[in-house]
Amino acid sequence: MAEFNFMDVEDLRVVDPNAGDDSVNHPSHYTHGPVEVLDIIKYVLEANDGLTPYEGALLGMAIKYQGRFTLKGNPIQDIDKAIFYLNKLKGEIKGDEK
Repeated sequence: MAEFNFMDVEDLRVVDPNAGDDSVNHPSHYTHGPVEVLDIIKYVLEANDGLTPYEGALLGMAIKYQGRFTLKGNPIQDIDKAIFYLNKLKGEIKGDEK
């Protein structure tokens, strides 16, 4: 696994909180605080370099739903979706998924 320390990451894209909602490039439900969920996914996947592309996709989806669960109006559904993707990832890693 690659050495990674999130606190040392200096090249994260900083989001301008006054820019307004850009539903394509910077949707508000993925942009809260100074960092976008997309950037977090990128750095987490880079830190876990032993994942297959499919495992990386599953992890990215789980992070996506965890990052927005309070922002889209249905937190339980987003938590359930994150758990779904984490369970799929767990199955892949254990070798249970076909």
